[in-house]
Amino acid sequence: MSSNRHSRGQFISALRFSALTRLYDPLMATVLRESAWKAELVEQAGLGDGMRVLDLGCGTGTLTTRLARSAPGVHVVGVDADADALERARTRIAESGAQAELLDARAEALPFDDWSF
Repeated sequence: MSSNRHSRGQFISALRFSALTRLYDPLMATVLRESAWKAELVEQAGLGDGMRVLDLGCGTGTLTTRLARSAPGVHVVGVDADADALERARTRIAESGAQAELLDARAEALPFDDWSF
């Protein structure tokens, strides 16, 4: 029998300790120059009115917010299994004035119909 922790449903946050979640955004911004490549990603997506976009593993919502702000007629849904990260995403989205839906779910058990995004 496999001892894979995902088969038991255990969740491990991105930095392995939920107390470090507050450090995730500054770390990614510095190390990966996150703002530049996410701006390029959103531009290349070519979003338009009526589209539905899924940000799977949305974390703290930096991309989710950027997607929602880039095209107000697009329905953006962010999904993550990290409750602490989702709380930060909710705050970020509210403060930005963007409109996006956030759900606490795992990638292997999404609550959507196939081909709905």
